[in-house]
Order: sequence, then C-alpha cells, then structure tokens
Amino acid sequence: MVGHVLRYYEPYRTIYGWQREGRFGRFYGASIWRVTDGRRIQEGHWRALRSQSGGFLYEVGIHELDMLRCLFGAPRSVRALSRKELTMATEWEDLVTVQLDFCDGTATYEGGAGSHVGRYGFRLYAEGATLISDAAFDRTALHVYGPGGEEISIPEGMYSDEHPVEAELRDWLAALRGEAEVPITGEEGMANVALVEAIYHSTETGEIIHVDEKGKER
Repeated sequence: MVGHVLRYYEPYRTIYGWQREGRFGRFYGASIWRVTDGRRIQEGHWRALRSQSGGFLYEVGIHELDMLRCLFGAPRSVRALSRKELTMATEWEDLVTVQLDFCDGTATYEGGAGSHVGRYGFRLYAEGATLISDAAFDRTALHVYGPGGEEISIPEGMYSDEHPVEAELRDWLAALRGEAEVPITGEEGMANVALVEAIYHSTETGEIIHVDEKGKER
C-alpha cells in the first residue's frame, strides 16, 4: 500500500465522497497551490537534498498530483516550468508551475520552496458547484458555491474526526488481514511517480509531454 495519506485528510476525504455520489455533478477543473519557505529546512537534512528527496514534487507535490488523479482520472499531457533563484539550504525548486490535461478535466498546480510565507489552497470546479479553500487542511475554510453564487452549507457531522494517519493504517491493516482490498496500490503509486518524472522532463525541455494512462511518457 502506498502512503498517499492526503486521501484521508479532510476536507479531501469528503470531497472524494461527493464526487463518487455525484452530489455536484462531474468535476472538470482545478487550481491548487502549495508553497513553503525552504529556509526552514536545515542544511544537510535529507529533505533538502534532491538526491534523497527527489525534489519538491516528489517530496510534497506528488500528494496533490495524486489528488488530481483521483478527481480527473488518467493524465494525457503536462507542461511545466520551474525556477531556482534563491540561495538556501534546500535544493528544492523555488517555484514550479504545472498545467495538466486529464481525460476528464484540466488543472493547474503551483508549488515550491521560495515563498516567504507558506500557503496551501485550492479551487475545484464541478458542474453544479465551485469549491474554494484558502487553507486546504482546515476543513472550516472550505466554501461551496452553487449556481448564482449562493453558498451551500455543509451539513453538520459531514466530516470525519478520525485522524488521517490512523485511518490510513486501519485500512492497511485490514488489507493485511485479508478483510479488504488494498486501497492505494503500488500501481497507483508508480503512476504518480511516472507523472512527476514527466513533469520534470517538461521543466527541462520546455515541451508539452504526452503521457499514457499510467502517467508514462508516450
């Protein structure tokens, strides 16, 4: 089982449920940003070294890319740009911007370690609603707007209070005992790794990289 624990965090967990039940119709677009201050990472720490962490997209952004794959299915192409301007201990990119074309939607992603203030938010576009959050891990920050711009209230008790890591481990143990299927397979993890590789290839070449349903370059 691959530890894409973001699937267990609220409000993502609830949003996936809404998608499965078709509450707001089909999701067709997204914009997500997750930037951090790389100056807080100590020199020599394994996260700071691309040889050990792989870079920002492998260490951080791969979770958001997994989220987008959950919403929109297999990717078809990516185009990405990155910059490294600031002097700091981490070898992470200061800024990386990605455009993704999926089989069932389009998305933009912005990440990197060059921000003086950390920010993490998203906008999700569905046929029947727009979901907006300026603090992705704060479930109270999620606002849902329906046709005409009226805010849709989120029912009391909709969110799970289970700790996301505990929920992840519970599902893993259930799979080990043969009580359930593995919820996040190695194949899914490999597809996300392949997608990150395609994105980094695009940052190096400046080209649009076409990928197959497993995220591998075509």
